[in-house]
Amino acid sequence: IRWKVLAPTYVVGVVSYVCLMSLGSADPEPGFNLVFLSAVMYLTTLGKRTLELKERKAHCDLIAEKCRRCEAEFELSHIQSSKPSSDSTILDTHDQRSEGTGHTEQIFEPNLRIDEVTDMDLA
Repeated sequence: IRWKVLAPTYVVGVVSYVCLMSLGSADPEPGFNLVFLSAVMYLTTLGKRTLELKERKAHCDLIAEKCRRCEAEFELSHIQSSKPSSDSTILDTHDQRSEGTGHTEQIFEPNLRIDEVTDMDLA
């Protein structure tokens, strides 16, 4: 749910509370509750907006990383195709790793091992 959808809902909640409070309330401090209700609504909306911005930035970073990897693989394939190939110098493309994935591979390799163990346990 996007924050733009939640913001009007929160406004309606606060306005509804004010309307009910104006009709009469058995609560000894209705203004105190209104302040806290408004603060919770505001902070929730602010947190949702911040989270949405971070998700968008992470998605853009992911797309940029994929573009850089595709460009590197494209350049690598052109370099490999321009080399004269002989039987002794044929390289398996599955065993080659670009330098750009070395750091991410070190970071995510423990997670892959955990997933493999979990998959084996489930089977």
